[in-house]
Amino acid sequence: MTNNKLLDIKDKKILYELDINARNSISKIAKRVGLSKEVVNYRIKNLEISKIITGYHTIINFWKLGYKTIRVYLQLIDISLEDKQKLVNYLIKESQVIFILKTESEYEIGFGILVTDFISFEIFFNKVELQFKKFILKKQISIYTYIYNFHRKYLLVNNKEQLLPIVISECQKVIYDNLDINILKLMAGDARISLLDIALKLNISPRTISYRIKQLEKKEIIRGYRAILNVDKINYQSYKIDIILNDINDLKKLISYCYSIKYTVFIVQTVNSVDLEFGIEVPSKIELIKIISEIKSKYKGIRTINYFSMMEYEKYVYFFK
Repeated sequence: MTNNKLLDIKDKKILYELDINARNSISKIAKRVGLSKEVVNYRIKNLEISKIITGYHTIINFWKLGYKTIRVYLQLIDISLEDKQKLVNYLIKESQVIFILKTESEYEIGFGILVTDFISFEIFFNKVELQFKKFILKKQISIYTYIYNFHRKYLLVNNKEQLLPIVISECQKVIYDNLDINILKLMAGDARISLLDIALKLNISPRTISYRIKQLEKKEIIRGYRAILNVDKINYQSYKIDIILNDINDLKKLISYCYSIKYTVFIVQTVNSVDLEFGIEVPSKIELIKIISEIKSKYKGIRTINYFSMMEYEKYVYFFK
């Protein structure tokens, strides 16, 4: 584990800038953090080498492309490490699977899948069960309805910047073509890929690629670009908190309160047994317990509140790969 003290304020500022917009140029980041381009480039490479930055992803509103996301958590039984890895490898190879998460909870593996309809999901999951059903004790299936992506304001002490989360939700489908999809596929797992590299891979001029990306942003198909951080390397811990309310009318107030927690990194609303799920990255479990206590104190209408540790992502692209 990397000691958090090894990151100085300039490293944290660079991480913060990449978290706000991972596609910003080195020169723009350098100007905002007060360093030369050469120094910023050197520091970013060090952050990548040390695996503090593990990649860059593009936030894509897949609803605008006619897709929906279904998330599955699996509770496993009588499975060896070898068979568990076979399951993970199987999911990694499936292009529809956009993320795979290992957790410390009754559900050991979670994954998300992009589908156009529920029949497509049923066909996909039947294939999974055909090979691995004997290891699956229980499953929890949820349909995403809203996803709120928060910037990591905790990276900077006394951060006064008020940045709204990037929200994606079900909406009307827009017009797009195969070139748009091919661009998105390349950018999904590499938000900092250059226009020239995209152009060479697709045999299209960089000028055309630049125009198409701007159109994808204008149509709000592309909603943002973020660095993928291994927060364990900076001595933070990642948790997901699940809340069930007695009165659903309290949901908006609770979401607003989650906005105010500086450690919040995402909120998701799903159609399942839980009313609200949100992810936080905290410096200690003590801080986690403190946050949960404050929520319980402020909202008396909470029926249950549970949490679990999110260990690591085996796949993280949020689009077809």
